[in-house]
Amino acid sequence: MALARYANTAKATTIRRMPMVRKVATLRTLISSLERSAQDDILDVLDLLLKKVFNESAKNYQPERQNSIKAYDQTATVLAKACQLILDETLPDTEFRQQLFKSVSQEKPWIVSRN
Repeated sequence: MALARYANTAKATTIRRMPMVRKVATLRTLISSLERSAQDDILDVLDLLLKKVFNESAKNYQPERQNSIKAYDQTATVLAKACQLILDETLPDTEFRQQLFKSVSQEKPWIVSRN
C-alpha cells in the first residue's frame, strides 16, 4: 500500500529515473491499487442503480397489486354465487345451467386481465 501511495504522488520524472525493476514494481502496484479503487466505485454505482430500480419497481407494483386483489375478490364473489347454485338442491337440474349463466354473465369481473 505504501508503494502505491508513493507511486500515486510521485512525479513522472522520479519514476522514470528508477531502476527498471523498481519502476515496474511501482507502476504495477499503482495500477493494482487504481484497479481496486475503480472496482469499488463501480460497485457503489451499481448499488445505487439497483436501489433506484427496486424502489421504482416497488412503487409501481403496489397499486397494480391492489387492483389485482380487487379483481380477484370480485371473481371470488362470482365463484361463490356459482357454487351456491351448484349446491342449491331446490333448483331443478333443467334450470341449473340457465340460472348459472344468468348469474355469472351479469357480472364480468371473472375476466381478469393479466399484464
